[in-house]
Amino acid sequence: MTYSYPELPQGSPPPPLVGAYGAEETESLSLAGLTGILRRRWWVIILVALVVGGFNFRREIDKPEIFESSFRLLVTPPPVEGLNPLTAIQPSGLLGGRQNNQNYFATQIELLKSNTLLSQVWDDIENEDPSSINAERLSYQQVLSNLSITKMPDADIIVVSYRDKNRERVQAVLKKLANTYINYAAEQRDFQDNERLRFVNERLPEFEERVRSLQSQLLRLQRENNIFNPESAGENASSRLNTIVDQRRNLQLKIQQLNARKEALEQKTGVGNDQAFALSSLGQSPVYAGLVNSLNEINLKLVQSLTIYTPESIQVQQLQEEKASILQLIQAEIDRGAPGSIGRRSLDEVLNSTDVGGPKAAALGELANVGVELEVMNLELQELIRAETELRQQLERITTISGQYATIKQEFDRQKSGLDQLTATRQALEIEITKNYVPWRLISNITLPNQPIDTLPRDILFSTLLGLLAGCAAALLLDKLDPRHHSVEDLRSSYSHTILGYIPLEKELRASIKYGSPLPNEAMQESYARLYSNLFFLKRKRQCHSFVVTSAESGDGKSTTSFFLAQAAAKLGQKVLLVDGDRYFPQKQAWLKLAKITGFGGDNASPDGNGVLDSLAGDSNGQNDDLPELLGKNLFYFKVQDDTMTPEQLVSASQNFVVKMNQWKETFDLILIDTPPILGLTDSRLIADQTDGLVVVVRLNKTRKDSLKEAFRELALADLNVIGIVANAITSTSGGYGYYYGRYYNNRYYGRQKLAQADQ
Repeated sequence: MTYSYPELPQGSPPPPLVGAYGAEETESLSLAGLTGILRRRWWVIILVALVVGGFNFRREIDKPEIFESSFRLLVTPPPVEGLNPLTAIQPSGLLGGRQNNQNYFATQIELLKSNTLLSQVWDDIENEDPSSINAERLSYQQVLSNLSITKMPDADIIVVSYRDKNRERVQAVLKKLANTYINYAAEQRDFQDNERLRFVNERLPEFEERVRSLQSQLLRLQRENNIFNPESAGENASSRLNTIVDQRRNLQLKIQQLNARKEALEQKTGVGNDQAFALSSLGQSPVYAGLVNSLNEINLKLVQSLTIYTPESIQVQQLQEEKASILQLIQAEIDRGAPGSIGRRSLDEVLNSTDVGGPKAAALGELANVGVELEVMNLELQELIRAETELRQQLERITTISGQYATIKQEFDRQKSGLDQLTATRQALEIEITKNYVPWRLISNITLPNQPIDTLPRDILFSTLLGLLAGCAAALLLDKLDPRHHSVEDLRSSYSHTILGYIPLEKELRASIKYGSPLPNEAMQESYARLYSNLFFLKRKRQCHSFVVTSAESGDGKSTTSFFLAQAAAKLGQKVLLVDGDRYFPQKQAWLKLAKITGFGGDNASPDGNGVLDSLAGDSNGQNDDLPELLGKNLFYFKVQDDTMTPEQLVSASQNFVVKMNQWKETFDLILIDTPPILGLTDSRLIADQTDGLVVVVRLNKTRKDSLKEAFRELALADLNVIGIVANAITSTSGGYGYYYGRYYNNRYYGRQKLAQADQ
């Protein structure tokens, strides 16, 4: 039998190798993977844990005994608000300023562990007389490592503990530490108080000078502007300005009213204000009044004479001459009293206007009075406007002075307040320095430790944890170095192919085949039924009928998988052809035994194979040597030619195999071809080219990772369709559904056995 290699397009690169093994490069340790490692390598973990933990425990118990003692210090944090009023004016943190207790204790604990304090204790112990206390010289690092300083929760108490192999030295070191720490607290208190007092004394002259300078500026500003209090002066000026503004507005209203009256009188009299005043003055003159009266008498006499005499008569002419003489006198009086005010008015108009007791004379008098009042009010208005302008200028100046005064006064008050606080602080610090108050007190006795520290529980716990940690590390390392696949999760995370089935491990399978005993494990057969159901749905969707069942290496269980998969399909009424494509290790005898021990072959086989063999015999033209054999009900078997064929025979067999495959696809519902492993041989790839795809069987705890990876690489290079992976030989440490099938069916089987024994 021969095969033809699939052709690749000339000049084209090989297909990309994706999905099959690419995920292996980025695999990570998941929780499921870690659990699987613990299940598989538990014996390594226990063994390494016992060795490492035992060694560490032995080393711990061989160490010399350690003694420990402690003392307690009552630590009173400095009352920042009460004893240090300086904090109200200084920045936070200045000279140990405002801080909470937590920060204070954390800082003090670090200071107590500092080299400055511990070196004093170390030097005192080193300078003592040689004795059992100083039998072994101590270093500063040893003192620091053996020292523990902590704060008790919810209490202002510091606990100082020290441990050493020499119990006398423990007591001596603690006494030195207690004296050193108490002296340190007293020195620190004195140092802080003196520093604060020095700071206050340095700042006081500066504040005093600033206060004096600001006070001089205030006095000079008051003296130069003749204002004691700019604020009150501004209020007075503003009040007076408001009063004058009101007066000006009222006066302007009155002037408007008088102007309206004046215009009405001018229209009534027909003269202006100046002429009305002149006419009114003229009418009030006695000389003018006497002349007017004389004129009136002459006019009366003239009227009477005209009734008696003619105009040319001497009497009338004399009266005319007297009248003319009086008129000249009146004109002279008018020219003397108001020469320019009356203007070109005729003498008759003047006489009519100055008619004493007439209505026009009264109107002229009122017009003259209105004019006088207007002149007076205008003078008052000008005075009010001048006063308003002066007050506004004064108020603007006071406002400027008030701003300067307020700025200087504000700075003066601030500096004065600072000066008062500094003065109070200096007084408080001077009183505090005179006290002999020690802020820290020893509240417990320093005793000589009698019993060593019981480290057994800690040693056991530490050794156990160290052993388990080392065991887990060793298990992870071994699993990393192990070249085999161990779990379904490992397959799923390393390859993108679908896991088609989970086959549980059947340890008695080889013995059953050898001795012909029945298989008690129904879980394995049920897992193959589930595998076929997955292939059935795939076959129905993609119209697939033929599959190659192969593996990366020999011994992975591909032949057993092929048989039980074919048997599961045959049990469901499918006509199945099982082709033994392994020319080097035929599986016919093993399959016959499997059919017998599973109760599927032998007498249960249909003699005529449901007429399949007869149909194939009719199509073979009498060549019965190439016909399949009946292996079980609905299950048929066919063997390819052996490996002794010549190249010419292989070519001929290949052509015949292609023809037979086309015939078989029309006759059988499912064709399964068991081929040799992928690596080292080309049979699987050549046969798979004539089928619908490959099913790769992987035996957990046996198949090597590099072999499976290389197998998928070769399949990808050949551009073959890999249907999926079958995870074989699943155990409780492998994970996957096959293990749960086995546990379920084993429980059911042994449960039936117990019930049968109970019935007997």
